[in-house]
Amino acid sequence: MSKAEQRLVRAQALLSDVRSSLKTLLEQRVVVDQAVEKAGSLQFLLKQAEAMIEVRREERKMTARVHAAGAVVWEETDADGEDLSRAA
Repeated sequence: MSKAEQRLVRAQALLSDVRSSLKTLLEQRVVVDQAVEKAGSLQFLLKQAEAMIEVRREERKMTARVHAAGAVVWEETDADGEDLSRAA
């Protein structure tokens, strides 16, 4: 086998390795792209969850204020000696 043929065989082997590596990289890129997309989705869901938590906190504060106001009215009514069941 001449030197030219040997170099051709080595070049073909190198080309085969490069193609194989390129195929692997493209497959890995698909996986990375999917991971990036899912990370974006998770960030969006996290922001939605944080917003929902804030809404629930505000609802809890409002419920506590309403409860406290109701307790004050109840105490005032009891102090006046009025029966709430008759007032309703």
